[in-house]
Amino acid sequence: MKPPNVFIRSAGFADAPALARLCVELGYDTTPGKTIERLRLVLAHHGHEILVAETPDGQLVGWIHVFAAPRVESRGFAEIGGLVVDSRHRRLGVGARLVASAEEASVRLGFATIRARSRVERGGALEFYESRGFLPVKTQRVYERLIIENVTDETLE
Repeated sequence: MKPPNVFIRSAGFADAPALARLCVELGYDTTPGKTIERLRLVLAHHGHEILVAETPDGQLVGWIHVFAAPRVESRGFAEIGGLVVDSRHRRLGVGARLVASAEEASVRLGFATIRARSRVERGGALEFYESRGFLPVKTQRVYERLIIENVTDETLE
């Protein structure tokens, strides 16, 4: 496979419309406005990086979020919080380039291990991670509890 002709760089606020477009393509409900606010929150926290894959003509075709996940009970790790590649650029090596860049970021953050989570319904994502050498280490349920009623994106994220 020929390596993709993309440049990997840190995301900026001007990238919010393209990030939102890619999130929507993957099935997430967002807008450029919501995405820029979320981007502000994520980038305000130490230990988070969002990297984008950009073509030579300036088209953003993928992004990855990697963050530090230190632990008290065990050795910490870096975690991929999100990875999206434009459907027209999948299986061309863009995701692999983004993951490699996230691994470099993980080392900069001080971690020797990187983790990824994926919904079991996303078979292509599971195959992708396993093809990159990721191994399943546990099965768990994710629990969520709304602690503030009637919350909107405008009031609290």
